Amino acid sequence: MAHDQPYHEAEQKIQQALKSGATKLDLIGMQLTELPPSLGQLTQLTNLNLSDNQLTTLPDWLGQLTQLTNLNLSHNQLTTLPDSLGQLSQLTELRLSSNRLTPLPKSLGQLAQLQTLVIENNQLSYLPGFIRQLSNLRDFRLFSNQISSLPDEMCQLVNLSMFEIGKNKLASLPDWIGSLKNLKTLEVDRNLLTSLPSSLLNLKNLTDLRADGNPLNPALQSAYEQGLDALRAYLRSLS
Repeated sequence: MAHDQPYHEAEQKIQQALKSGATKLDLIGMQLTELPPSLGQLTQLTNLNLSDNQLTTLPDWLGQLTQLTNLNLSHNQLTTLPDSLGQLSQLTELRLSSNRLTPLPKSLGQLAQLQTLVIENNQLSYLPGFIRQLSNLRDFRLFSNQISSLPDEMCQLVNLSMFEIGKNKLASLPDWIGSLKNLKTLEVDRNLLTSLPSSLLNLKNLTDLRADGNPLNPALQSAYEQGLDALRAYLRSLS
C-alpha cells in the first residue's frame, strides 16, 4: 500500500527515535491521516505529541505505549477513542481538544494516575459516571461542548483544583459542587445559569470564579460583578 509524504516523514522520525531510545516524540502538524505501526515499538516513550494532524481514528496498538505519561491528541478529527487507551496506566496528562468526540470510552476510567484531562471543543453531550474513577484529577477542562448536566458521581473528584465547563448547556450547578473543596478555579461562562448554589460557600480555596455570559438573576449578577466577597455575602443572605 502506497503512503503519502507525511507518513514517510513520520516513519523517519520514528526510526530515529528507535535508534536513539528517545523518550519524547513530536509528530505535530504533519497532516497525518494514519499512524505508522512502527510507532507501537516505541515502548520507552513517556511523551507523545500527535496534535494538529488529520487523524480520524486511532489504532488499538497505541495501548502498547504503556510508559506514556503525556499524550496530546488535540486538533485532529477523532470521533471516538479506542478501548486500548485504558492500558496507558501511567498517563498523567491527556489532551483531546478540538476533535469531534461524542462518547468517551469506559476504559478511560482506568487511567487512575490522570491529573490533567482536556476535552475542550468537542461534541460531548454528557459525562459518564465512570469519570469518578479518575480520583487524582486536578485539572479538568470541558469548554465548548454540549453538556447539559453533571453526573452526581463527579462529587468524588475531590482533588480537582481547576474545573472549566464554559460554553456548554448547563441550566444549573448541582449542590454537590461544594464538595470539591480543593477547587481554586471554577469556570462556567456562557451557559444557561440563572442562579448559583449556596454550596459554593464551602469552596474556601476558590479564588477564581468565571460566570460571565449567563442569564443570572439581576441581584446575583450585581453581586457577581462586585467580586467573590460580594457574591459570598449574597449567597449567605439566601441561606
